Amino acid sequence: MSNYGKQVILEMARFVRENPSATVSQLAEHMGWAENRSVYYWLNQTGFTGIKDFRKAAIDRTLPFSEKELLKESPLKTYIPIIRRINSPRHFEYADEDFLCQVKTSPQAFAYTVPDSRWSPMILEGDLLVVDPAVKPVDKSFFLAWVSGAGTLILRKITDDCFAQDLYLDGHLKSSDFSFIGTILLLYRITEPKQ
Repeated sequence: MSNYGKQVILEMARFVRENPSATVSQLAEHMGWAENRSVYYWLNQTGFTGIKDFRKAAIDRTLPFSEKELLKESPLKTYIPIIRRINSPRHFEYADEDFLCQVKTSPQAFAYTVPDSRWSPMILEGDLLVVDPAVKPVDKSFFLAWVSGAGTLILRKITDDCFAQDLYLDGHLKSSDFSFIGTILLLYRITEPKQ
């Protein structure tokens, strides 16, 4: 299991220990998931047959791994999932690997792989954007949004209800014109060493 997967299970276990009678819906809501089946997905990844088995393991602290295995260097370093593609505000395609993030993020944060060079030269194809849905954009900040008919775009906040256009849109947008995905906290660029 990936480091991110272990983090998910450990956070679910922490919530269950603090709320022993929590329902699957409450657990999904705590984790920021829209559907209960996400809880079962992660339980299945760890080999649990259901919420009862998981609740017992969480309370007894008998999970197959511990927090010590994950974050040995710094509490700010955490693994987040890498998203290869965003098909809608609620449907993401995940990569097989994780990203070791070195800035503080919420549990909903992820790294988004930029699919093309349309934002070049500022953002290049293959760059990773650390995106946090729990962080609301402030003036002049960049964020990911879903615009019907245009897909995933990078927008910039100008004022409270006025957002700068993407390179491929005409005019400014209001908050009712798009679905907010998350604020961009960091851009990570992999550079090839010179030979």
